[in-house]
Amino acid sequence: MCDNNVIIVWNGFSEHVSGVFRTFRHEKALQDVILYCEGQFINSHKLLLASCSEVFRRIFLERANAYHLIRLVGFRYVDVSLLLDFIYNGEMALSQKQLPSLKQAALKLEIKSLANLVTSPERVSEQEADEQDTLSSAT
Repeated sequence: MCDNNVIIVWNGFSEHVSGVFRTFRHEKALQDVILYCEGQFINSHKLLLASCSEVFRRIFLERANAYHLIRLVGFRYVDVSLLLDFIYNGEMALSQKQLPSLKQAALKLEIKSLANLVTSPERVSEQEADEQDTLSSAT
């Protein structure tokens, strides 16, 4: 007997998820990780960080059930905040002067789609580069 499959499509799914991510960036609900950088705390979500950063993914998989406090040593708060804007919103706005330090942070954290930055006046796209991370994790 042949069973006919049914496919149900959620029209507007991508827009919905994008909107939820934007909302989550500033809401305090459901946060399960704290980033500590330059004396400031940034609450976030493991799922989103792990989906966009191999470094965060490895940290979270090593200690899957722990609530994490991650000290970002050698990172600037402004760069981390911009990277989170990119992770949650798919875009970020910054000055040309901020690009060098942002590039370093993106490389260290292995942020997907930003790991290889090319500078252009209006848009940032991908190019080849190579660096290591300096961060420590505490649970």
